[in-house]
Amino acid sequence: MLPLSSRLGALVIVALLAAGCEGGQPLYEAGLKDEAFGKFAGRASASDEAARPALSAEEVDRFIRLENIRPEERPPIESDEAGVWLIADRAEASVRREADRIRDAELNSYVHGNVCKLAGAYCSSVRSYVVRVPTFNASMSPNGMMMVHTGLLLRAGNEAEMNAVLGHEIGHFLRRHSVQRQRMIAQTKSTLAWLSFAVALVGGSLNLMDLSSTIGIANVMAYERDHEREADGYGLRMLFDQGYDPRAASQIWSRLIREKEKAGEQRRFNPMLATHPAPQERMAVLGEIGNALAPRMSAMELGRRKHLSMILPRRHMWIEDEIRLNDLKHADALLDVLIEDGVNLGELYYYKGEAYRKQGSKEKLEKALEFYDQAIGRNGTPDRLHKAKGLVLARLERNAEAIEALEKYLALVPEDPDAALLRSQIESIRKKVGNS
Repeated sequence: MLPLSSRLGALVIVALLAAGCEGGQPLYEAGLKDEAFGKFAGRASASDEAARPALSAEEVDRFIRLENIRPEERPPIESDEAGVWLIADRAEASVRREADRIRDAELNSYVHGNVCKLAGAYCSSVRSYVVRVPTFNASMSPNGMMMVHTGLLLRAGNEAEMNAVLGHEIGHFLRRHSVQRQRMIAQTKSTLAWLSFAVALVGGSLNLMDLSSTIGIANVMAYERDHEREADGYGLRMLFDQGYDPRAASQIWSRLIREKEKAGEQRRFNPMLATHPAPQERMAVLGEIGNALAPRMSAMELGRRKHLSMILPRRHMWIEDEIRLNDLKHADALLDVLIEDGVNLGELYYYKGEAYRKQGSKEKLEKALEFYDQAIGRNGTPDRLHKAKGLVLARLERNAEAIEALEKYLALVPEDPDAALLRSQIESIRKKVGNS
């Protein structure tokens, strides 16, 4: 028979592992069935409902014991949730002053208008802030502060894809995931503290306590992944409620997966420590549910035209932010995915050239010229392409071509602040050509 310490540790480890089991597809569908948010008009038929796996008693206890927060509700001041809100309130005051916060009134109105449309009665409870951060992300604080990264706006191909993510964040707020997580962590710490005491009391090893701690962390991570699944389901449901194509919830993940694959990113999903489900899982499950919902809709929209009208005038700034990260593989991959959309290809090929130009080597400069040439004559090609091309040609000592490109640029943009410097450089190149 195993020593008492080993038996005790094994029992606790089994309990932690059981608590950390993945919730699976039913959690993606929880938002669809939540009539507290508003009756779901696209409920499945009785036969479909019977065939669908229900949440187990354990999952109900684990995820639905907290009621949805009510519109404009704040937690009682004496509660642990109020403490979480107080920290978030202080963070929000700081965000309002942040230099990275975008104060573009038109863009903020567009994003918040979509947030309100999705949130319905919760509109006044959610405040959105667009921040100039080149990552695919948005975040929701427990007090209703939502931060939307420009990297997300850049990557979303239409309003429906953007709204799948915004709805996901509203789902976190609605379901009070922050306080659920805080309580889960406190519960896990309490369990591990008790285990450490019990193992030490019976002469157990430190290795057993270390293993239990690792499993405790994995349990918390599994809990977070299930919150992400539940929030994904709310995002999907909000698309349906507002007449957007529900398949967009899957398509935004397909877009991100293609970008990572093109960048050669081979990061493996760690089922023990990942805070989010694998993108492939989210794409597949949301796609399956979205495909089932779509035939029940009399009309669907993507909101592509409106989205592009807001994004395209600002896209160049956000692409430049991505290029400044100085990660050629990822910038190149992002631009390839945007090129697949086929909108203003001249601008996108120009920025492919810029990403290579920043690398500085002869090989990369020559590659930059190839992309500049692909940009010329296409929609959206910026005049500054000729300036960049001329400077690259000068560095490669293709002097006659450099003069031609720089002179073309100055003819197009005679008021450039660097015009005098560029004319001086042209004269310098001419002298070099004359002396050769």
